[in-house]
Amino acid sequence: MKTNLYPARGRLYLKNKKYKEPTVCPECGLVFTGGKWKRLEEKPEGEVNMELCPACRCIRDKYFAGVLRINSDLVRTKNEEIKNLIRNEEEKTQRVNPLRRVGKIEEDVEKGKMVIYTTFEHLAARIGKALARAYKGELEIKYKAGVKAVRVWWKR
Repeated sequence: MKTNLYPARGRLYLKNKKYKEPTVCPECGLVFTGGKWKRLEEKPEGEVNMELCPACRCIRDKYFAGVLRINSDLVRTKNEEIKNLIRNEEEKTQRVNPLRRVGKIEEDVEKGKMVIYTTFEHLAARIGKALARAYKGELEIKYKAGVKAVRVWWKR
């Protein structure tokens, strides 16, 4: 799968864009209000703008900041456990910023491989560290200097 990384100038989808308030993302339901994207219990009433949030735009365009590659027999034997760990880490980071998401998961269970694409570079690293804590193994994290992107590898 072809993916793009954030360019050297930073998080492309988070900069140079002013949203009218309130703006609602038709894809995920986040609301831009008070200068931030938030998950609200109740949607704003009255006239609202509809526009994709930066995370949904990243996912649509396959423009991911983090890529985590897993190579382990655990993908076969503990697949649901691994996916639960991924979801739990995503939920924790979304409490801080709901734009931090897992955009896509590709699996080849037979070969014991999984690739996780994230909209935020530190989420991929966080998931990799959680895997290493839970299951040990080898973890490698590579941030590229001057670019908001990371590549993470975990194997066991």
